[in-house]
Amino acid sequence: MAVSRSAVKFGTVLDQVVNRIRRNMSKPVQDFKHKGLSVAVWPTRNGGYSYSIQKRYKDKQSGEWKETKSLFKEEAEALIDLLKQALAYGGTREEHEHEGIPSGQGKPGPKVAYELTEEEIDDLPW
Repeated sequence: MAVSRSAVKFGTVLDQVVNRIRRNMSKPVQDFKHKGLSVAVWPTRNGGYSYSIQKRYKDKQSGEWKETKSLFKEEAEALIDLLKQALAYGGTREEHEHEGIPSGQGKPGPKVAYELTEEEIDDLPW
């Protein structure tokens, strides 16, 4: 069975578009940082947000970057400030009540459509 050039070209372009969408979806919408602490704000399927916390430090002996779950008092205070900023970015519970069940707790939220930007459309070969 022979495959046409246009089918191969379309398959390649489709793979490129899917990969761009995946890259864009795997990034936080906002990141709040202070020294080695960071709080990332991630979009959920239902239109709300989830939050991730990370503490990184550079190991003095190996020179490698590592992660830890331990905090000193000053870092805990800084983390509280970062979380307040992230929560303010994400809005209040009342603002998100219309979104329904939080992601991962029951039925999934509505699917989010992805629209190509003008730049992505211009990159298409047809």
